[in-house]
Amino acid sequence: MRVELEALTGISAEHFTFLKSYHIQEALPEVEDMRYAVNFTQFKLNEHVFLAGDHQLNASINAAMTSGRLASEALRYSLQAPL
Repeated sequence: MRVELEALTGISAEHFTFLKSYHIQEALPEVEDMRYAVNFTQFKLNEHVFLAGDHQLNASINAAMTSGRLASEALRYSLQAPL
């Protein structure tokens, strides 16, 4: 955790104090089709609709952010002029 904090903030970890952690049982729902990574082209529904949200990958905040990035990559790719 300290290494991640230093990387994210640029502040030496010696300035951080660990306070407490919580274990939350069943914090995420059971998902039969759990996906962590897919090709960004799968986020394009049609020419004008791009999908994003945690439901595209797995039910988590990280999945929501990842799917938003992948949807934006799909949009950017679709706007590029053909080679």
